[in-house]
Amino acid sequence: MRAALAAAFVVALGAAGSAAPAPRDLPGWPLYDRLCLACHGAAGDGHGPAAPFTQGQPRAFTGGAFRWRSTPIGAPPAAADLQGAIRFGVPGTSMPGFGAILDDASLGQLVDVVEAFAPDLFARRAAPV
Repeated sequence: MRAALAAAFVVALGAAGSAAPAPRDLPGWPLYDRLCLACHGAAGDGHGPAAPFTQGQPRAFTGGAFRWRSTPIGAPPAAADLQGAIRFGVPGTSMPGFGAILDDASLGQLVDVVEAFAPDLFARRAAPV
């Protein structure tokens, strides 16, 4: 009985430790803070201090609605889709491209932060169409 109780505690502890990390706890947060927060906001809700001055409303990462993706409607974008938007920017909006100043590792860290704003959405991956 005691062994079963200890095993259940270990399993429960492991499940509790598997919660998605908060965006601020990720290695890419300093980059997000410097390059993205002004428009997309600290909460990833698209309401940063510069948002009222942008061409088009900045994307709210918390809602999980992403315009440019290679995946089916209703599915989250692939990491490569998010990297492309960050690398090249979004034409017709105030979203600049950061490919000239960020390497692939930094782009990946920013994608991790963006995904952390909607962990339930990004928990289920879809294949590109």
